[in-house]
Amino acid sequence: MRKLLLTALLLGSVSGALAQTGSLVREDRVWNYSSEYYWEWNGKYDYKMRFDGVKETDGQTYHKLIVYDGHLSWCDYPDPTPIVTEIETPETYLMREEDGKVYLHKDGGNNIYWGDFDGHEALLYNFNMEYGSEMEIITAYGLTSGTVTSTEDVMVDGENCKLYDMYLPEWGTSYTVVEGLGNITWGNLSSFEVDLGTGGQSRISLEMVTDLEGNLIYQSNPNDSGEFNSVAQTVSPSGITYDGSMVSSVNGECISLYTLSGKVVATGIGKVSTLGL
Repeated sequence: MRKLLLTALLLGSVSGALAQTGSLVREDRVWNYSSEYYWEWNGKYDYKMRFDGVKETDGQTYHKLIVYDGHLSWCDYPDPTPIVTEIETPETYLMREEDGKVYLHKDGGNNIYWGDFDGHEALLYNFNMEYGSEMEIITAYGLTSGTVTSTEDVMVDGENCKLYDMYLPEWGTSYTVVEGLGNITWGNLSSFEVDLGTGGQSRISLEMVTDLEGNLIYQSNPNDSGEFNSVAQTVSPSGITYDGSMVSSVNGECISLYTLSGKVVATGIGKVSTLGL
């Protein structure tokens, strides 16, 4: 059996004038990411993303998703002492949200491959989708089709939000998307990192989401790798218990269990059994 990762999608508490219930494109949250840096020993690149301001283009109003506070760290082998340097992060992505759908504009950022796409925007998220629905979305490696394999109604920071799991057959990868948080598997808010099997060099993962004051809204699973021969509790948020066969939430949150590759293997409200996993 593979080691499973446990997450409860009800963390933190925040309110403010900028908050928009069930909205992903919002200026009151900060997304914190970390990616492996293979060219250095223990190399890691950390950065943040948030929405800041708008831009009018192609007859639409887009919100500017900025990348900032980038830091590259590594060790000079065999010395384990981290060496940290600041990295300029001039990237800005353009996104807009309408009727439960989030679109990414072709202009902005440099980690999206658009190929011969001749439009000006593409669908990134769709929170109207139900089980079995198919959609075409933009990923870091271009447009591809995805199928929704499950959905849940969850609470994120006191807001009723939708969670859906999506499988991309072209790449053989699965992702979990949460309203208000976005892609919480591999990649960042503006892209799905799909080239995992052939060594996608960045291996980007979401570490946490906070409000502008740094109060925790969501914290992701530890970014481990490799296979294990037992089911184990990896992280224990407040109110989460594991007795060796059942994961329980005293407050009735949505619980999702993941394999280390990011595939959701079980979900439930309040309780999830690990028997047979």
